[in-house]
Amino acid sequence: SGKTVAVPGEFTTSCLLFRIFVRADVVPVFMHFEDIGPAVQDGIVDAGIFLHEGQILYERQGLALVLDLGACWFEATGLPIPLGIDLVHRRLGPDLAHTIADALRRSVVYARTHEDDALDYALAFGRGIAREDARRFVRMYVNDDTEDMGDEGRRALETLFRMAAERGLIPQQPPLDIVQAGG
Repeated sequence: SGKTVAVPGEFTTSCLLFRIFVRADVVPVFMHFEDIGPAVQDGIVDAGIFLHEGQILYERQGLALVLDLGACWFEATGLPIPLGIDLVHRRLGPDLAHTIADALRRSVVYARTHEDDALDYALAFGRGIAREDARRFVRMYVNDDTEDMGDEGRRALETLFRMAAERGLIPQQPPLDIVQAGG
């Protein structure tokens, strides 16, 4: 009760999952995801939600896992976590939305079939992560669902929003217009 938890943004999937699965009286402290590890290490906060490479590097920082929100989600739903969703405003219309979806899918397909080139490119913008750690992280999250979330991905989104609405975290389950890439 009263413990502080560093959260990487109020409007993130991780924050929503935290609020769904952690019912304890904790105080969220919103900060940039890169600042969470040092804040926990320095005792500024009691715990933190780790994103990106922090999920595979926290032990090297001398930190311990308290709760795996991904495991909680999967145990409760049996569905993949809906992460990294790209949004297109409805006002842009379906034709442009499909063009964007197709371009994004082609980019993911290219990166998956040219992994070393994609890693070289990504590491140029990286945060000092080692190549093999980056490869491990990418392989955790870039998969067939990244190319096409399919029916299971749709169910995951619907389930996330339903659970959030049931717990009063959002006013209602929003309508979902999913744009599928053409292939």
